[in-house]
Amino acid sequence: MELYNIINLPKEPFIPFRKYISRNQEETEILVSEGYYQPPVITENSIIWGNDLIESAEKAGISKLWCHLVAENPLENLLAALRLQNRKNNFSFSEKSAVLAYIRKNHLEDHISMISAEIQDEGDFTIYTDKYDTLPETVKDGIDENLIDIKTAVLMKDLPAEVFDIIFRCGKISYSSRRIILKEILEISRRDGLTQDECIRLTRDIADADNPGESAAKIRYPKMESMKEAFSNYVSSTVKGSGITLEAPQGFEGSGFTARFQIKSVTQLERIIRTLEKVKESADQLFKLL
Repeated sequence: MELYNIINLPKEPFIPFRKYISRNQEETEILVSEGYYQPPVITENSIIWGNDLIESAEKAGISKLWCHLVAENPLENLLAALRLQNRKNNFSFSEKSAVLAYIRKNHLEDHISMISAEIQDEGDFTIYTDKYDTLPETVKDGIDENLIDIKTAVLMKDLPAEVFDIIFRCGKISYSSRRIILKEILEISRRDGLTQDECIRLTRDIADADNPGESAAKIRYPKMESMKEAFSNYVSSTVKGSGITLEAPQGFEGSGFTARFQIKSVTQLERIIRTLEKVKESADQLFKLL
């Protein structure tokens, strides 16, 4: 370990890992003066680990840091960088992409299994990283900002990038709804043979709606939405206020409806019986929905 003048240290990080630690000048000065820091690991040409500390020290006007100088060895340097990051299973896809680019640049493909073990607990990290690299920048940003998962992004890759951008910027859409809405937009586009411009206009209309999820579902499943509306009207006109809860099967696929009620008095029982008689008289309307 040697004491290095900061201005003589390499300026380029080995892998452009995300910056996770941000220190102010006072914190950095205390950390360095007391020696409470893990020395950066460097080669003659790059910073293997410790870029955050080096940046903070430079901003704080600190001129020297203790550093570990290691030999240039592409595989060993990469494994050391990943281990020192200490973020297994928490690397972003942009970071994985940078690692994969480094692997290919340095012809380390034979060591993918060993490298993957430092990035995640299971599987080959390159499988989805390769797919990530084929996506538009807007979608990549959405993945890295946790607006969408990689599997959904890959499945929806035929959508125009602007569709993702509109959905990502819509504050009315939750994370869980985002996947459903994108899927429905893709299905509508394929069913109706929409051009890219038409698909983008459709997405804007959905995002501008009071309830984007309902808006997308009505366009994707017009018959289903009319069935839901018919059922809702039937419930309102027949059992609402009676103490009976009438439930339709999921997707109106099933052999029947479910009626739930509690009896706490004779009067309530009589009201429920009268209501069920009304249901019996109009049951044909109900069963047509199945």
